[in-house]
Amino acid sequence: MSAESNKILIKRLFNDVLNRNNPDSINQIIIEDYTEQDLMDKQSQGLNGVKERLEMLFIAFPDAVYELQDIIADENKAAARWKMTGTHKGIFLNIRPTLNCVSLKGIDIYEIKNDKIVSHWNEVDMFGLLNQIKNV
Repeated sequence: MSAESNKILIKRLFNDVLNRNNPDSINQIIIEDYTEQDLMDKQSQGLNGVKERLEMLFIAFPDAVYELQDIIADENKAAARWKMTGTHKGIFLNIRPTLNCVSLKGIDIYEIKNDKIVSHWNEVDMFGLLNQIKNV
């Protein structure tokens, strides 16, 4: 794949999946035996694990908006810098809904082969998010 094709794939992930709360769209974007390098609590590997993660996020932050701020790509990887804003309306990491407005920043790296994401790493400000949820 070209760097430009990889950028388009990541834009599809943000626009078609994350910003539309549509976990089923992920089927066209990642492979079945996808590897998550940074699993969330109780998340399994593979396509089903990604859907578990997405469902948990969509329940916890149903009004979340993901703003893609930067994408850098080459022939087999893409990196994305993003910001999410939303309201904590569902259970997240065993924390009951607080209705607090939150924002979260992150950087993700995606390995891409044959027009699909095969692996993913991410770094997010989880401490900052938890402080916003708990109003610390």
